[in-house]
Parts: sequence; structure tokens; C-alpha cells
Amino acid sequence: MSLVMAFATENFAVISGDFRRTHIDDENIYYDDTLKVFSINPGVLGGFTGDCDVSKYLIHELKSISDKATVEAVSRFIKKKLKCITRKDMHQTVILTGASDSGKMAILKITHRDGFKVGKIIVKPNEIKWLYAFPSVDPGEYIDEYYDQITDCNYKTISELAEKVNKKASETDNCVSSGCKIISILNK
Repeated sequence: MSLVMAFATENFAVISGDFRRTHIDDENIYYDDTLKVFSINPGVLGGFTGDCDVSKYLIHELKSISDKATVEAVSRFIKKKLKCITRKDMHQTVILTGASDSGKMAILKITHRDGFKVGKIIVKPNEIKWLYAFPSVDPGEYIDEYYDQITDCNYKTISELAEKVNKKASETDNCVSSGCKIISILNK
């Protein structure tokens, strides 16, 4: 399990990911050495959970993606790559956030749980959206609690929120490390 969270408003996007890599047969054997979130290009951020080898393959393949690719273009690229390597036991989820074809910020999810269909959330003016994958403990209530305490919603305060949520989730979920990497982008 992992904790990758994406947050987006019309002005910015933030993504965070813990570092925990657990042994496939024994979740009590783990290492906090795995980077799960990346800047794919100047307008798109990505987070990967599941099979480490599949994540590494996708990250390597994404080096060829255009600096101008939108979040939808990146999702199509990833979906095509995943369909080529799909096997019955593969568990993989990718969360993307960034500038969409329309210029608005969006969050997209591609997961084995629904045959790698792309789920998409477009962010409307004056709202924030978030999406997360896949800890054993649902972090939704922590996000709600910490978000209610924010008086100025900006990429710094949402980055701080992500760090707090990750830390809180790690206290009750052995598959989430206490530390995380957080990346943000502004909508141009």
C-alpha cells in the first residue's frame, strides 16, 4: 500500500507521496526508499502506486513525453503503456494532476481496479479537489479536518496539509512512511 495524494485548484496543483515499499508477501518487511511522485513536465505531476517495476518502467518511458503535453495526453500515453504490459496479477494506480486540454487544472486517475479507464476531475473556479490512493487507512477525514483549519488556500498551505495528512496516516497504517515528497506547480 501507499499514500499518494493530489490536490488542485484553478491556480495550482500539489502532489505528495510517501516513501514506503513493502515486501509483496509480508507487509511487516518494508523499506522507506521509494520515490512515488514526479514532475512529468512543467505542467503535469504524477504519482505511482503498486508494482515498483511497473512504476519504474512508466517513469522511464515518460522521459520521452513532450514538455507541452497536457494531463490528458500524459494519461493516454500511460494507459497505452499499461495496456501493453497488463497481466492478471498487476496492481497499479497512477494519479496525475496539472493543466488539461482546456487550460484548467485537473486530476486524473488510471487504475487496474477498473481496467485502466481514465477517471477525470476538472477543477472549477473557486474550488479545490483532491484524490488519493491507496493506503489501508482512509485519509479522507484527516484531509477534511486539516483543510477546515486553513484560512488561506494556496500551494504552500496545501503542501503543509499534505505533509500533516501523510504523517497522521503513517501513525495507523504500517504501509505508509512518516515522510513524504511534495511537489507543486502553478497554472500558467
